[in-house]
Amino acid sequence: MSDVFISYKREDEAWVSVLHRALRQAGLDVWWDREIPGGDKWRQRILTQLESAKCVIVVWSEASTGPSADFVIDEATRAKRRGTLLPVRMEDVGPPLGFGEQQALDLIAWQGDAADPRFQDVVAAAKALIEGLPIPRPQGPRRRKAIAWGAGISVLAAAAGFIVILRDSSKIVCGIPGVRMVCGVLSIGGAPSRAEESLWSSRRTGDCSALRLYLSKFPNGAHTSEAQARLAAATFETKETWTAEERRLPLVVRSAEHPSPSEQVARSVALARAAEEAKRTCVGFDQAEFRLLSARAVPVEWRCTQRSEGHACGFDGEAVCKVEARHVDRVEKCP
Repeated sequence: MSDVFISYKREDEAWVSVLHRALRQAGLDVWWDREIPGGDKWRQRILTQLESAKCVIVVWSEASTGPSADFVIDEATRAKRRGTLLPVRMEDVGPPLGFGEQQALDLIAWQGDAADPRFQDVVAAAKALIEGLPIPRPQGPRRRKAIAWGAGISVLAAAAGFIVILRDSSKIVCGIPGVRMVCGVLSIGGAPSRAEESLWSSRRTGDCSALRLYLSKFPNGAHTSEAQARLAAATFETKETWTAEERRLPLVVRSAEHPSPSEQVARSVALARAAEEAKRTCVGFDQAEFRLLSARAVPVEWRCTQRSEGHACGFDGEAVCKVEARHVDRVEKCP
């Protein structure tokens, strides 16, 4: 069983696939329902993994908090009752009724960067739950109080009359290049402060997270309208990749009906039949999310009997399925 269980809505699968991969790369043992083999009893498998997980990451989004989110809310309720719940937000939504007392970790603007402090907060919280320790205080980006004073601020402080003039005709006066910075310090004339202008100018083209960060820090800033317009014009690109993986399933090979002259020959006969059994066992992976490359049988425990006519062998083992798994990355881009 895995330490971490991810609960999510199918509509958010592309985003969750990025989270799943990043958590595994961070050293966590993670399970989600895309790991259920074809033909398996998926309800029982989900319940087994959910009840055994030490940390259940529930992804809150518009889909998972909406009217069709019964499964996610049910999984979150079970995790809350067991003390394993770790909610995260991928979109700016409030939690469903009954989950408001536990603050969700914010991954709204997260783009898959493992070094992002917000993602590191999730990793630290998951490890704490796994180890039975209190969840540490988030260390992600916080709003800092800072005021950038212009070179001419001392002159303005002494010239109170000039400040009055600025306020009375701020839009005109603050358009003067040398005065614009001072207007930003005084928060007049719609001029940005040095910190605001620095954040706006440092953003990268196409980076939607930078626009959201700007709006969170300066909701009434000089560039608010433009930032909102750029976010409204965001586009999404999907990138499909196939990753080679190995899946193992239980395999039982029964003894042959016709005995062989020696145990060595009987084992060879069992292995030959096991190759076909392995292919049949692995065929469930040859579907939309997977491509089956090969299948082989691995004996674990042999069962050989000697009869008057000769020897017969079978074994308990594993079918090793080599597959390619489909991964879809969803990338948001803003003009």
